[in-house]
Amino acid sequence: MENKIKILLLEDDDNDALLIENILTTSDLNVEIIRAKNKESYLELLDKLDFNIVISDYTVPHFEGIKALVELKKRNKNIPFIFCSGTINEEKAIQCLQLGAMDYVLKDKIEKLIPAVKRAIKLVTETLEKEKLEKELIQFKRAVENVHEVIFYTNPDGIILYANKAFEDIYGWKIEEVINKTTPRILKSGLYDKNFYSEFWNNIKSKDHFVIEMINRTKKGDLIEIKNMISSIYDANNKLIGFISIQSNISERKKKERELQRAKEAAEEMNKIKSYFLSNINHELRTPLISILGFSEELMNEITEPELKEYAKYIHEAGQRLNQTLNNILSLVELEKKRIEIKYESINLTELLKDLINQYSKEAEKKGLKFITKFESHKISIHSDYEITKKVLSIILDNSIKFTNEGGILLSVRTEKINSFTHPVINIVDTGIGIQSEKIEHIFEPFRQVSEGLTRTYEGLGIGLTIAKQLLDLIGVEIKIQSQLNKGTMITLIFPTVAKEEEIKSEVEKRKITIVEEPYEKKSTNPEILLVEDNPGNRMLFKKYLSEYFIVDEAIDGLEAIAKAELKSYDLILMDIHLGSGIDGVEAFKRIKSFPKYKNTPVIAITAYGMTDDREKFIDAGFTDYLKKPIMRTELIETIYKYTYKNN
Repeated sequence: MENKIKILLLEDDDNDALLIENILTTSDLNVEIIRAKNKESYLELLDKLDFNIVISDYTVPHFEGIKALVELKKRNKNIPFIFCSGTINEEKAIQCLQLGAMDYVLKDKIEKLIPAVKRAIKLVTETLEKEKLEKELIQFKRAVENVHEVIFYTNPDGIILYANKAFEDIYGWKIEEVINKTTPRILKSGLYDKNFYSEFWNNIKSKDHFVIEMINRTKKGDLIEIKNMISSIYDANNKLIGFISIQSNISERKKKERELQRAKEAAEEMNKIKSYFLSNINHELRTPLISILGFSEELMNEITEPELKEYAKYIHEAGQRLNQTLNNILSLVELEKKRIEIKYESINLTELLKDLINQYSKEAEKKGLKFITKFESHKISIHSDYEITKKVLSIILDNSIKFTNEGGILLSVRTEKINSFTHPVINIVDTGIGIQSEKIEHIFEPFRQVSEGLTRTYEGLGIGLTIAKQLLDLIGVEIKIQSQLNKGTMITLIFPTVAKEEEIKSEVEKRKITIVEEPYEKKSTNPEILLVEDNPGNRMLFKKYLSEYFIVDEAIDGLEAIAKAELKSYDLILMDIHLGSGIDGVEAFKRIKSFPKYKNTPVIAITAYGMTDDREKFIDAGFTDYLKKPIMRTELIETIYKYTYKNN
């Protein structure tokens, strides 16, 4: 005990009291002695203060030591009582011990008082520790009994030695019915073969901590799905003495996951049917359209009568409109089937826009609109797909002219500094009908238009911006829309940066300064994962999925991922591919893999957009695996588990 031992000394003789105080305070004992001379002061001090030990003379005027002992035991049975007397016969000594005294010491052998007090101190210490342990055990037992999870303890052979009330609530077995029974024998669902349980026991005995989702059976025979977390327990000599199992009933959660999976599969099937239908419609309409466009063009060239020539012109224009609609349908089908192949190359935006400007300036002129262009430089480079970029710009310019009846269109190209990197930016501004603020969020949904229903003002299927958005997502271009009803619309396209090496290195160094202020130390044996994802909602969802099994650190972009990877050590990295501004996931992956400590670290690519051969493409690039969004919880956990626990 670190604090002083408080001793209450009952002694009427001043010389004896001084002798006792002197021998105790000059020893190696850390004591504080408070003296009582008579019955009144003794009882007052006993009631007023807390003492660890009482030392008493056997005879005190008008009071006896035995009575002092009795009064103490009335108040606290655990405080040691030592007699220190000049004369005490054996019979009285035995009586004192029978009444609860710990020891007695004769004053002519006062030196024996020190070991007697030491024995008392040891008893006090052990008693206090025992009381503390008993109190903690009571609190722990109450806590265990009140949790909703099943908790039970077994010996190394699986014999149940303890189970909490939740075991009874979930499985229907009375606690006394399962004590000394073998698990999982009494809980077996009948759905697994012997190999399953053989592997189950091998995992339990070979790992200090094992987690599994499985199906058990209640006493009534009902099947329930549980998450079973099993930990090994060892004694002071590191000998296995048992297992503790914590189980949660996840039947409802698994039911919802299956419902979501069925809904996902149904949606995918409907998409296949829709795509098949649209493909067939496209084919059936395009065949006669060849004749309509071809013969109408011939008639326009051969007919001389003005009225008939005008009719042929209207037929040809209607055919062109139908052809454009079919092209958009085909693009939508190809996007849904992920059949669009992206061919990245270095492109000069100024050169790409020349043909488009020539075409759409003429279209604007036909409607009496101005078409103004503004370029920051004669050469602004992007790294993208030429045809996809051109198609997207065609869709947006076509819409701008279509929905503008007076005023004009401004097309501007510039560069802008965003998050320390230079990005090419295109603005297309029109003075058209604009969009109501509450409809802007729906503008990229298929078959949605500014005006809808029987009273709609403009023709078309309403899939142009849907196609544009999906194509832009494929090549990593951000699109923003600002609009006011009856005033016009501004569409902004922000292209990925073509970052210079010195820019990347400089920005990574800046990020490293903000990430940590002290040397990094791993604080857990659980696998630690770096989640690289620019979408806050996705980060929150993935972290919720994974935090139960892993330690999850986050990076909002490729630059932060590189900085954190350099400063810390992760067991696995989840790398989103499209990371907004800055560098993409592939570039971040390459740089992280260049660090020697990440040579063998699993890195899993995750992305929402791609083609059927994406897995092969990412594996060829060096990624360990590939997951396509949306990712189901079970699929994500199982994939990570495969790579983080494969050597366990």
